[in-house]
Amino acid sequence: MRTFSFFQAMGLSFFSKDLYRDVGRHWTGTGMLYLLFLMAIAWLPPMLKMHFDVGRKMQQMAPQMAKDVPHITIKKGILETDPPGRHELKDPDTGKTIAIIDASIDSINLDELPEDVIVVTRTKLVMKQKDRRQTRIQDLAGIDRFSMDRNDAERWLRAAGKWMATALYPFALLFSFIYRICQLLIYAAIGLAFARGLVPYPILMRLTAVAVTPAVLVDSLHDVVGAPVPMWWLICFLIAMFYLHFAVQAMNEPAPAATVQPS
Repeated sequence: MRTFSFFQAMGLSFFSKDLYRDVGRHWTGTGMLYLLFLMAIAWLPPMLKMHFDVGRKMQQMAPQMAKDVPHITIKKGILETDPPGRHELKDPDTGKTIAIIDASIDSINLDELPEDVIVVTRTKLVMKQKDRRQTRIQDLAGIDRFSMDRNDAERWLRAAGKWMATALYPFALLFSFIYRICQLLIYAAIGLAFARGLVPYPILMRLTAVAVTPAVLVDSLHDVVGAPVPMWWLICFLIAMFYLHFAVQAMNEPAPAATVQPS
């Protein structure tokens, strides 16, 4: 019968051989459900940090960023601004241009655009992203009617800062879960060498899911602190391998006999 819960496993994974014996002998499945639970918990501290940091920054920056936003109107896919002309929105901290609004042009030379900028022309929305090495161009023809002024922009910026972490959390969880599944399959295969054929692969997957817990939690703490550490990925890998070896050893050891108290 299973002894330890998912919550208990998160703490006991750092030191308890009894936990790993319980995982190997009494838990069921391949550990995917636990892995999803672990990632859901591990993402909470970084997302809370983002919520407070971005929210506070957006509250401070929203009035400055919105002051250069003209009154924007889109009718049947055609942009108009009041006042007319070119409007550049800059990051108040760095002075870098983050958006350009110009209803006087229909096309733009992409090579002349700075990196990581949004450009709205008379008929197009252009997003140039350096990290993804791509430029997206969206036609405004699908917009029948839209209007925004400076007050709307400030309100939306404040709302974006408030809800950004909440909106990003499901996507961060999904993509990190997929990454960790791939990692789990590889680490469990490495665990076969530790087990020397004594532990079946599905059980090794369960053990691996719990054995990566210390590395995942330490990595989450590192994300919150934000201090750069050379070769951090290697440190996390070595932590995971240490606990996987520890888990396999615990699995191959007999459970300690219960102590019988004299009557």
